[in-house]
Amino acid sequence: MNDDVSLGSILSRTFGIVSDAGRATLLYTLVLGGLTAAGILLGYIDTSELRAGFGGGFVVDEHTSLEAGLFELGLFVLTVVGMYMVLREQLASQGRLGRSSGSFWLFLGMSILALLGVGLGLLLLVVPGLFLIVRWSAANGFAVSRGLGPVDALKASWEATDGHSWSIFFAGLILVFGASIAFGVIMASMMAISAQVAGVVAGLLDAFADVLSYAFSIAVFCAVASDEEEAAAVFA
Repeated sequence: MNDDVSLGSILSRTFGIVSDAGRATLLYTLVLGGLTAAGILLGYIDTSELRAGFGGGFVVDEHTSLEAGLFELGLFVLTVVGMYMVLREQLASQGRLGRSSGSFWLFLGMSILALLGVGLGLLLLVVPGLFLIVRWSAANGFAVSRGLGPVDALKASWEATDGHSWSIFFAGLILVFGASIAFGVIMASMMAISAQVAGVVAGLLDAFADVLSYAFSIAVFCAVASDEEEAAAVFA
């Protein structure tokens, strides 16, 4: 565990993880970003649906064609699988991927449970939803690195982040707003060139925003979770 769970330490480690897992960062950004860009250019994806601002993503409504719906569904599945693979590489880059690492299905179950919990919290009131996001921010690490089940991973994250909520919250806030502003400036510049160029760049930025959010969760995990427990799990 890193004793420094300060705002600056979390942000510094986040960008360090993106760099340390550079191959996974590049591969995910080019593949998922390229597919997203193709969807934009083909008219299957609206740029307002993108996560470059760390918002929504897979959107299908009455105006969505069958082809567009299937494309978005396929992209969504690839994104979830890619997320798991990137998280493993990010953990490995920090020496935190043990032999007892969790399966994709454990990770998927934890993600669905967390999404439902946060969604309900945001639906009832914004503050509870944000609180859950902060306290569950290390759950990816517990699920993928230690192989904990969905409930146990969320519980472990809740306990590990106790006392560090404000530093995690403000670090995440700075990351989200900073990235949103930077991406907005880049997109404005690209729009001045052409809509097609802007569409390609939007897809790449959307994928890179995903990588940033994954790295943030691993940075929090590395800061609050003891690596001694991990070593014990490996040799148990």
